[in-house]
Amino acid sequence: MIIPRWYQEEAINSIYHYFMQNNGNPLIGLPTGTGKSLIPALFIQRVMQQWHSQRFLLLTHVKELIEQNADVLREVWPNVPLGIYSAGLKEKNYALPVVYAGIQSAKNNPHLFGHRDIVFIDEAHLVNLDEASMYLAFLAVLKIINPKLKVIGMSATLYRMGQGMLHDKGLIFTDVIYDKTTLEGFNQLLSEGFMAPLIPLRTKMQLDVSNVGMAKGEFIQSQLQHAVDVAEVTYQGLRELVEAGQNRRSWLLFASGIEHAEHIAAMLAQFNIDCVAVHSKNNPEQNDRAIRAFKDGSLRAIVNYGKLTTGFNHP
Repeated sequence: MIIPRWYQEEAINSIYHYFMQNNGNPLIGLPTGTGKSLIPALFIQRVMQQWHSQRFLLLTHVKELIEQNADVLREVWPNVPLGIYSAGLKEKNYALPVVYAGIQSAKNNPHLFGHRDIVFIDEAHLVNLDEASMYLAFLAVLKIINPKLKVIGMSATLYRMGQGMLHDKGLIFTDVIYDKTTLEGFNQLLSEGFMAPLIPLRTKMQLDVSNVGMAKGEFIQSQLQHAVDVAEVTYQGLRELVEAGQNRRSWLLFASGIEHAEHIAAMLAQFNIDCVAVHSKNNPEQNDRAIRAFKDGSLRAIVNYGKLTTGFNHP
């Protein structure tokens, strides 16, 4: 039996309290590492055990998150009537009362999911608020089927550069109902031991990104890779990593592109460190094997581009 932490229980209760008095679509903010995936799992279980006819949908953007979230729900509720809709996971079950789905797989067939009462969006900061975005278009069809549809967003990042707060424009989300991503919230979670007081080690090797352009608050990927995927820079950076990480059993590395990831993995082998690159040019089975090996401790280092970012869970 999973016993929620006090802030997880407060977040769940905030949903009940909000819908007693409001008709909007709320947001919950909790820092990375605090266990957001338990909130929809427990909420869904409690609601469906009291109101059996309720139908839920949880949407996110990558198959790894769908799988992780589904595992948490099954741990909370082993007999949950759960379907998975994800091309990456090779499952297309849309009819069960609870469905965990990838937005990329579901976006072209929103009508398949029928009547849904509540939609959770995990990593809600990734919702593009362009009127033609896939989330908005998908939800518009669900709202035709059920005009009373409610949407709940969860994120560790309720503020976005170039946009402001996620609910500022009101296209999907309308209110923040629970937020521990503030300075006070962080400090409380740190002082009570729910988060680790991470201390970053400043590197001697500094990357030169002075000539890298930016778009929508992010570095332009092709320019960034060109600037930092340099053999001497990679060597100096990895030499520092090997020295600083010698007493660490898991090394998770982030690259600026697919080629950069492959170069890092190859160069780490020269330091006698086994490392596998995970990215979209690998077949899914290759990536899955590497991630499993990393999580079970048989692979010490893994370097990724765009795969093990938002929401990756490795306790």
